[in-house]
Formats: sequence, C-alpha cells, structure tokens
Amino acid sequence: MPRRYAILGFLLLANLLAFAAAEAAPGRVGDPSGTLVAVVDTGVTAREGFRLTGGADLVDGDLDAADPSGHGTAVAAEVLDACPGCTVLPVRVLSARGTAPWARVAAGIVWAVDHGASVVNVSIAGSGGSGELRSAIAYARRHDVLVVAAAGNAADTSPAYPAAYPGVVGVAAEDAEDRIYDWSSRGDWVDLAAPGCATLPAGDSVAAACGTSFAAPLVAAIAALERASDPRVSASRIAARLPALVAARRRGETARLDVAGSPIVGEVVRAASTVIAAGAQVRWFRCAAAAGVHDCELASTSASYRVAAADAVSTLVARLVTKPFGGLWLAASAPLAVA
Repeated sequence: MPRRYAILGFLLLANLLAFAAAEAAPGRVGDPSGTLVAVVDTGVTAREGFRLTGGADLVDGDLDAADPSGHGTAVAAEVLDACPGCTVLPVRVLSARGTAPWARVAAGIVWAVDHGASVVNVSIAGSGGSGELRSAIAYARRHDVLVVAAAGNAADTSPAYPAAYPGVVGVAAEDAEDRIYDWSSRGDWVDLAAPGCATLPAGDSVAAACGTSFAAPLVAAIAALERASDPRVSASRIAARLPALVAARRRGETARLDVAGSPIVGEVVRAASTVIAAGAQVRWFRCAAAAGVHDCELASTSASYRVAAADAVSTLVARLVTKPFGGLWLAASAPLAVA
C-alpha cells in the first residue's frame, strides 16, 4: 500500500448493528456530558442510546457522517460504553473499505479540533505518515486537544502513524492477563497498552470486537472522563496520567481459549472458548518455527484436531475467528510446540 495511505486498525467486528451504548448518567460534578470525543473513522451511524452531535463526511464532502462500514460505529460504541456521558463527534475520513489519503485523515483531525473536540480518537494505522498529518497533530497540540491513536495490528515493532508521532497517545492491545496480544503492533513508540477486546450485547448473545482499534477508544474515553473531572488540566498532563488510569480501569472477562490434549503426532488437541461470541468459531493454525503471526496456515476448521506428521517441528495455535471480515481473530491459545 502506498505510504500516503492509511488503513483501518481493526481485527474483528461482529453484529455491529446490535451494538448499543448506555444512557447518559445523571448530572454531577465532573459530568462529562459536555465533553466531545471525536471519532475520526468511517463515520458513525446513530443507534439507540448514542450521544452524537454534528459531524462531517470528508469523503463525500457533506455533513452526513453515516457509517457505510460499521467500524466507526463500533469505535463510537466503545467510547460511549466507557464514558456513557460523553458525546461523540463523528468525522468520516475513511472509505467503506477503510482507506484514505493521509491528507484527508489530517483534515479530519483539524476539523474535529475546530468543532470543539476535547479528545480525538483515530483508530487508523499506517506506515510513513505525512507532512499534513504531522501538521494536524501539531495543530491539535497547540489547541490543547488530546489525540489518541491505535498502534495497529501488524504484529511487529515498525512505527505506525499517527500513533508514533510525539504528542499522540499510541495504544497497543493487551489481553486479560496484561500481555500484549501477538497480533498487536508494539515498540518504544507506543505509549501504553489497553484491553484489546470489547464484548457488547448482540441479541441473546454477545458480539465481540478485537484490535488496537478498540483499545484506543477505551483510552480516549478514560481521557475524556479525566478532562471532565479536571477541566483545567492540560492535554499533555492527562496523557502522562493515562497509564495509571488505564491500569485502574480493567475490563471484566474477555474471550479466552482453553486447550486440552498433547501436541504429539496422532494425539487430539481440543480448544474451547470461554465466551460465546456471535458468529465466532475455533480454528487450528500450523506455524513454521520462524513464521510470523500472520504467516501461519489453516490446519483445521474444527475445534478438535488430530496432530499430523506434517506438524512435526512446527507450532499449533488455536484461534477464535469470526465469519465476517475474512475470518479475523478474536483470541488465541498459547502456542503448542509439536515434538
């Protein structure tokens, strides 16, 4: 992909239309109802209980920021789940396929700053960055607006933008045991890690969304709550507080896979999920000794797998995947080395 383009930093979206945020909390000292969190993304489609205001579509050049993808709507749901009194300002910069020139992402950040956002969430990650993007971050800093960005899901340490820019809070994704997910980007350019999987109601089940796209808006919501409780504090001071604030605000149970059996040729290994997520299924993957996270091959479409001779001197990993968006990942087991 050309360096001038950004891509979505998401792993999984399931049953997005069923996502709903809690109603606003009653007024109190530090009430965040006047706090605007901009979601610079694919747009946001209104849902029952959502607090939305204004918005702009920089793709089509109008003020209808409806979401043709679902990604931005899920990001907004995550903001409002963590800060139900906040108001989301939707800014569409990404196409339905999740791409945009950096210049348009930059324009979206500037638009959000000019229209009153206190915190800007950018669940977008790409390589290279651009002069326009760097200038937009500087513009936000001059106006004391905090920008939070997803680190991306490339499973490596290569800097991703805008998260890697100074003054941006770059967020990696971690699991329930505070370990960085294997698919999450990481490195000294990342500022903190936050829970990378969100589970929200979806009819009689739960829908799950994982990725740094969902770690970032949790951090943005926590930053918004902090701004509401201490309106005179600067964005840079809030950024410094965020690691401790996020550590104190852990989610409950997230999806996890429990594995039984021994990784011995001829034996059967089984994996079961702790969370029933809508449309999710367990799959086994075979990984060569030096394979990257994204280079493993599908070994079984079942939760049970009989270890084959072809698996010798390799690693087996069970993953919870979902049908939408190409069968992307929700959770993974610890790797099993085959003797």
